[in-house]
Amino acid sequence: MVNCRLKAIGLIDRAKPAFAAPANVARPKAERPVRFDHGWTATPVFERANLAVGTQLEGPAVIDEMSATTLVPPGWNLSVDRLGNLLLELAQ
Repeated sequence: MVNCRLKAIGLIDRAKPAFAAPANVARPKAERPVRFDHGWTATPVFERANLAVGTQLEGPAVIDEMSATTLVPPGWNLSVDRLGNLLLELAQ
């Protein structure tokens, strides 16, 4: 088989909100040196599964998960929305 294509149209349920853990501060699992424009910086590393809805972090930070790594540079903020998405925003 060289190609297989599928097109489907239908209704799906709305996405369910991600888990809401107790209001505790996310704690890094480790720290590692990361090179940014100004040089090497000791950067906290967080486990993605431990970031609950409403979590907010200031960069620099590294977010590890099985299929991806998210880098939050210095001067950027990360927040977790109600669906569990990671939102990065340039700090003001």
